[in-house]
Amino acid sequence: MAKNSSKKTVKETGSAWPNLCLENIKKIPGAVPCTGNQCYDVQNSWQLHQVCHCLPPYQNGCQNNPAPNCCAYSPSSPIPIITNDSVCYCCCGNIGSLAAIAVAKNNSVSADQLKKDDTIYAPADTSLRAWRAVPLAFASLTNTSAGNPQAGIAYKNSKGKTASLIVAAKQLLMLPDRKFKEARKLVPGIDQLVNSEGKAVDIEQVHTGIFTPTMAYLASSAAPANDPAGHLLSLNGIIGGDYALSMGIGSEHLAAGHEQLPIAGTNDYKERYPHLNNR
Repeated sequence: MAKNSSKKTVKETGSAWPNLCLENIKKIPGAVPCTGNQCYDVQNSWQLHQVCHCLPPYQNGCQNNPAPNCCAYSPSSPIPIITNDSVCYCCCGNIGSLAAIAVAKNNSVSADQLKKDDTIYAPADTSLRAWRAVPLAFASLTNTSAGNPQAGIAYKNSKGKTASLIVAAKQLLMLPDRKFKEARKLVPGIDQLVNSEGKAVDIEQVHTGIFTPTMAYLASSAAPANDPAGHLLSLNGIIGGDYALSMGIGSEHLAAGHEQLPIAGTNDYKERYPHLNNR
């Protein structure tokens, strides 16, 4: 697909979802849409990710030999949100999915919409001082599975509200000291992320599992990269490395003892970070 037609598709699809969802809400007797803030506040619900993407255990009868389109949910599906003993509806399309990748200074698109040769907007190096348009030399969309899990990260955004980021478990994310950690090894209360403005971002929770049915892998080169320069991405405004960097990053760019660090959700992780047991 040509670069221009790809961007047009993203724009049309993104604008259609909420409109279709609002029309569907009108078909439910007495239903009202939730406010934008209410839907924003539930974006970090992994359970809602599973419902919206028809993932276990919420497959709605799609578990065994599913018929085409048997799943009742889609981006335009209204999802009930219970608040203060009342019910309103958010849209699956408004509940976080794959990371949004910056493609211009004030524009981002879902990672799964990008194709090889499309252009993204990324920092030239870890100082984040200079940003530029970068053509993608590699783009691949892969099915998520138990052997290819994701990491869901809840963090405080620039407005102090909880936001969510869903990435591949081994996605490299930058720390304030400009070192990198895999998403699955981040620790709330100890680690911080870095946003596109260069500010430290607090991490609230880290989960591993399957939150969306696919993952996108993007890189500015087809070969592994040792150094972060030229291999950075803005993911929901959080700075991380591209797929080429994850395949070849030099140990000097990783957090100390990175190879031995435990993975979120494991017993080793719980034992090493007991402060998380009460979260």
